Amino acid sequence: MLIDSHAHVNFNAFKDDGDEVIKKCLDNNVWVVNVGAEIRTSARAVEYANRYNEGVYAIVGLYPLHIKIDDSLSDIVDNEDFHYQEDFNYKNYLDLAKNKKVVAIGEIGLDYHYFKEGDNVELIKKRQAEILIELIRLANEVDKPIVIHCWGVKSRKKFDHARADAYKDLLEILKEPPLRLSGTSPLSTRWRGKDDSYLYFLLIINFGSRQLKLQLALSNPS
Repeated sequence: MLIDSHAHVNFNAFKDDGDEVIKKCLDNNVWVVNVGAEIRTSARAVEYANRYNEGVYAIVGLYPLHIKIDDSLSDIVDNEDFHYQEDFNYKNYLDLAKNKKVVAIGEIGLDYHYFKEGDNVELIKKRQAEILIELIRLANEVDKPIVIHCWGVKSRKKFDHARADAYKDLLEILKEPPLRLSGTSPLSTRWRGKDDSYLYFLLIINFGSRQLKLQLALSNPS
């Protein structure tokens, strides 16, 4: 049996054939864990999970790029891209997280990769950290693990003034989480040997600096 631990059949791209895709997976002995990125896709992940007795599960959470930073940004847009902005509502996510088919809270974390000139970098960092802490509190309340997304700045030199180090900030917030990491080996070694903590690698290791990412995966055999 195989498990796709980070699927997005709950996204709009699969709105017409999501169940067909899932049934094909189950017929081929592949289980599916759909991961939410905001309240709508999180709710949809739970809906899919509830349709099947076993083999389909959900992870619910608010992806850092979908966090509403200030009132100048609209609450809702029609598509599910990075322009969607949402006010975090603890109760709404708690209601979803209590479902027995929800296996974790995520993906949550910090994302500094898309900082651009004119952004209020310190405010964005502050809001992302605040929501991450709230979602960790929620995970503790329902006694479920967390799945972390963390991505550093694209151009470190451009944003040195903001000291925008997502990985450093993450390590200051977290102690022993299950970690989704897209970074370099020295940081990943900080997590080896942690009880109840795991690294897992998505197919993104095939893109960009592929050799570095493959080395990272091979250096973490657990």
